[in-house]
Parts: sequence; structure tokens; C-alpha cells
Amino acid sequence: MKTNTKGSVTVYASLMFLIVLLLLSMCLEGAYLYLGKGKAQGAYMAALAGARGNYQKELEQQYHLFGLDVRYGKQLDGKLAETLKYNLTESRDPFSFYPGSVKTSHKVSLADKRGEILREQIGEFMKYELGKDGIRLLKENVLKMPGEEDASRVREVINESDRKAKEEEEAEVSEKKKEKPVKAKDPRKGLVRILREGIVTVVLGKEAEVSEQNVPIIYGHRDTKKEKNPDFYQAESVSQSLKGRGQDASSSGIKAELMGTAYGVKYFRNYTSKEKKKGLQYETEYLIAGKESEKENLGSVFSKILLMRFLPNLIYVQGDTVKQGQAEALAASILGITGIVPAVKLAKHLLLAALAYGESILDLRNLSEGKQVPLWKSKDTWQMEFAGLSSLTGRRKSVKKGLSYKDYLQVLLFLQTEKQEKYLRMMDVIEDNIKRKVRGFSLKDCYVSFEAETIMSLHPFRFGGVRLPVTGRYQWSMIEVSQY
Repeated sequence: MKTNTKGSVTVYASLMFLIVLLLLSMCLEGAYLYLGKGKAQGAYMAALAGARGNYQKELEQQYHLFGLDVRYGKQLDGKLAETLKYNLTESRDPFSFYPGSVKTSHKVSLADKRGEILREQIGEFMKYELGKDGIRLLKENVLKMPGEEDASRVREVINESDRKAKEEEEAEVSEKKKEKPVKAKDPRKGLVRILREGIVTVVLGKEAEVSEQNVPIIYGHRDTKKEKNPDFYQAESVSQSLKGRGQDASSSGIKAELMGTAYGVKYFRNYTSKEKKKGLQYETEYLIAGKESEKENLGSVFSKILLMRFLPNLIYVQGDTVKQGQAEALAASILGITGIVPAVKLAKHLLLAALAYGESILDLRNLSEGKQVPLWKSKDTWQMEFAGLSSLTGRRKSVKKGLSYKDYLQVLLFLQTEKQEKYLRMMDVIEDNIKRKVRGFSLKDCYVSFEAETIMSLHPFRFGGVRLPVTGRYQWSMIEVSQY
């Protein structure tokens, strides 16, 4: 009897031990799986972080932009799988991982979304680079420019003179046919003759060395429009040249545009940059003009700055009584007809416009030499006289405080009609420069984000040799998005 009792106790104890062992094994297996998944996730994230560490260093050093090294990106799947396997299998722990291959998809490069990726990275970087004071100063430069109201007022003066001159001329010209007065030399003829040489030659001179390289345009839009000089014998032509000269800094997204503008001027070369380098010389000018050759880009920007200077200079001479008197006397002498007052007044305003244009060319010469020019002229800072207009010569004056060539580039970049265009053109310049250091470089292969997927396998723990109802290995899918 005692023997049977002892046997029952032994069986009972054995069963209890097995149950406890089974429960313990299940708990440990669950903890093992939970910790294993955590370790696998950490190793996977570390592999992705390691991939991001292989950024294109030449791109970051020169432009402070981040994207995967194109050489690493071409073998991204294999590199990720290799790093993941190393992270999981080289450590001394009870986990037995069998990482599968890694497949990447949904890759986004710096060239995607029409420059939007580039714009976002520039905005993030310039927030710290520029700061609030820098943004304020840039905005002030834009706001200092004459407004559309100023341009409209000047155009109205010229157009009104033109209307009155035409009305009076029809009525009185027949009475003056017999008169043959002696006429003075018109300085506008000399001005027009010189302008035919081209704006680059007019500003820099015939002996100046100017880059004529072609721009490798891949992403940006090629601008084929031609700039024209005003016809200072036609009121309509002068008035037309003043259209769109008024500036507006109240548009939406001004902060973001100022970031891109500041970046474009700081990290891209322009005509007045002192350092020498291979490749394109007038990079900022290309961002603004989008022409096919460097000389065209420089000429286009010169023309744009010239017209920006034209409006404030014209406003000044129209309010200067001395200049008005000189222009009226010269107009009467040129026409040789003192009877048609409106015609003389129209000629006066056209001569004032020509004088302001000549002054603007002298301003542009100063700017191209790295000097500053006051936005609004005064008697002390005015340079051009009617006597020097036909040869575009005048006593050039420099000022200590004013706007520089670089300031005007900032304003032109900010006022671009197609805001996204500057980022597309930046991509052209960036790719061309980095390609000189890294053979085969392309922004299309420079990834800023991607999705990585793999199947992870883990061998069961099997504590105490207990086999749980698990067929083979634990498996689960891991999907993560990695981005800069």
C-alpha cells in the first residue's frame, strides 16, 4: 500500500515538473521571440542609419545637401543585407537569426519632384545659416525697390506727353513746313549706336575677357527670349520698358523664397566672385537668366539690372528742375520747332529717359567692378550729363553705402516669375560641378529616401529541449522608410 502511494506521488511530481517546465519554456520562448524581434528591429534601423552615413561627401562639403553616395546607391540592396547580417550574427548571444535579402523600392532622388526636394533641404539648412536678421535684410532690399505705383506714374507722364504731341502736331505741322531751322546734334543717336555693340561690351569694354562656355542644361528650362533696349525716339517703347519694373514683396511664401534666394547668391559663383574655379563662371546669372551660354546669361542679367536702375534714375531726373530745363532746351534745339510745345515736351521726356538710361549704364559699370550704387540718386551722386550721353562717358562716383551687384542678383532671383525654376537650374549647376569630382555622378541617382523590406527568420529557443508546436523558424516581414 505504501509502495503504491509513493508511486502516485512520484508520477504527480513528475507531471507537475513537466507542466512547470512547459510553462517556463513557453514564457521564455515568448520573451525570446519578443527580445529577438526587438534586436532585429534595432539591427535593421542601424543598417539603415549606416546607409545614410554613406552620403555624397562632395555634395555636402560644397552645397550642404544630403543624398546617398551614388556609388553606394548602385549596390544599396546588397550593402544593406550585408550590414544587417553582420549586426545580427557577429554578436555572442542566444539568438540565431537568418536574415533574408533586402529589397529597396520607392526611391526618391534629389532630382525628383521638379526641385521640391532640393528646395526643402535648402530651406532647412538656411534657417540656421541665415537667421532672422538675414531674412529681414534680404526683405528690406526687395522692399527698397521702386513699386509698381512709381512705374505707373512715370509711364503716365511719358504717355500723356505723347498724346498731346500727336494732337498738336497734326494741327500745326503744315504751318511749319517752310521753316528750315538749324538743329542741334541729338545725343540719342550716339547712345543707340553704342548700344548696338551689345550690353556686355558696352558695360565691360571690348577687351574684357568673358566666358563663352555652354551651360549643360538638363533640369532647367532654356530661356530663348531676347532682351531689347528701349527706342528713345518712341514714347511707347520707353513706356513699355518700364512695365513690370515695380516690385512686389508681399507674395505668399516670401520666407521660403528668401531662403532659396540667399542660398543661390551665397553658394553659386557670379561675375564679381573673386575665387577662380573650373567649369561655369557665372552660375548665379544662369539661375536668373537660363540661357544656353555664359555670355548670354551675363548679358541678360546686365540688361535686367539696367532696367532696374532705369526706373529710379528716371524718377530722379523727372523731378530735377535743372535737368528738366536742360532737356527742354535741348529738345527745342533738336526739333528746331518752338511753336509745337507738346512735341518739345515729349522730346524733353524722351531725352530725360535717355539720360537716365545712360546713368544706369554707368551704375552697371560700377556694380560690375564690385562697387556699390545708391538706389535713389541725388545731386551729389548723379554722374551722367547730356554732353557725355552720346559717348556714354561721365564722371563716375562711388559711394560707401548702397546696393552691390550681389544685392541686385538677390532681388532678381527673388522676383523670378517661375519660382521653382531657380531650383531646377541649381540642379544643373550642382550636377555639373560634382561630376567634375565624381565620375558618373547624377542627381537622379542621389537618393534622399527609400523604402527597404526584408523577411527576418529566427530559430526557436527551445529551453530545456522542450519542442513547442512551432514549425521551422519564426518569420516576419520588416518594412522601414529611410530618409535624410
